[in-house]
Amino acid sequence: MPNKRFKTDSQRVAFLSCVDFSDLGVMRKHRIALLTT
Repeated sequence: MPNKRFKTDSQRVAFLSCVDFSDLGVMRKHRIALLTT
């Protein structure tokens, strides 16, 4: 049981880190667009 729970937790962490990464990329793009305008 604990092993299964650990697997889902690691998947959640990976998913959250991916979401954070994409959010950062979007923010950076917007910031660059604002700087260039």
